[in-house]
Amino acid sequence: MKPPACIMMQRDEDDLLAPWLAYHGYLFGFENLYVVDNGSTHSVTLDTIRRFQAVGVNFDLSHSRMGDYEKKGEITKQIINTLAEQGRHDIYLPLDCDEFVVSLGASGLTCSRNDIWAQLEPLASARGVLVVPTLLWNAPGDPTAFYFQDQQKVFFSGGGVDHLDHGNHHGGVPGAAPRRARSVGYLHFHNRSFVELRNRALEKLKNRVDIEDREKLLAYKGHGDHLIRYFTMTEDDYVRYFATRDIVDFPGFMALLAVLGVDEGLRRATYTSAAPERTGAVFPAEFDGAAYWDANPDVAELGTPGLLHYFRHGKRERRRLKR
Repeated sequence: MKPPACIMMQRDEDDLLAPWLAYHGYLFGFENLYVVDNGSTHSVTLDTIRRFQAVGVNFDLSHSRMGDYEKKGEITKQIINTLAEQGRHDIYLPLDCDEFVVSLGASGLTCSRNDIWAQLEPLASARGVLVVPTLLWNAPGDPTAFYFQDQQKVFFSGGGVDHLDHGNHHGGVPGAAPRRARSVGYLHFHNRSFVELRNRALEKLKNRVDIEDREKLLAYKGHGDHLIRYFTMTEDDYVRYFATRDIVDFPGFMALLAVLGVDEGLRRATYTSAAPERTGAVFPAEFDGAAYWDANPDVAELGTPGLLHYFRHGKRERRRLKR
């Protein structure tokens, strides 16, 4: 399989840009990362761009206008189609700066380069739209804690993309039906520190609604309206919401970022001073999915990753972990 291409648009992601670049560069090679900068002005981000340009990351600085962000899906589609014409890649992964590719295979949840390539390689010949049906969202304040959240994301094999929406949730390839890529997952660091979450929500909403008018802000219905709820809660409310969730404990990801020297930014981005006692169950990332499938052939027939099924259903159903 040719190296996958990762395509991402960002603006002033001071804390997450370096972790995203270092991690995916480690997985796939820096020369296979394609980043559209949407007019960054922060010195931290600009320095990160310079440092990673020097090691081969491809930066496109031609889409710097605020309005270009609304065209993200179209811009990403054009990049994928151009790369496909060049024939340099088999897999095209459109990502956001808070999304990190992981494996949900036989070993459970891992960020092993070998495991991730092993999940992607059989998909390289699929020639079409590939669907990641479930993401792992972070629990704020605990950079090793994640929970499964149903949210579809798409990536592509073979290029020739016909359409792609703004959030990479839906896309099309002429003449090809979507195919599920159940064992490919994304860590999604959507739940940032409460202060940063609000600030970034305002940044995204300011071109869509008058953010100085609180009544208009709270009443807004349109693209990005899921961000409005952060202006109706306190930080304690925000963190307490996650304390009752069942989580997967995955220290391996932060350990890898520490080795790569880029963990501090992500820790800052998700830090919170509120710390209610966690009451949900904790599942280990290491999970023998092969043994679980062997003991539960109905799950194997569905193709659901063992850890995901046990997290969602298996523990409650008292499923056997092995024969």
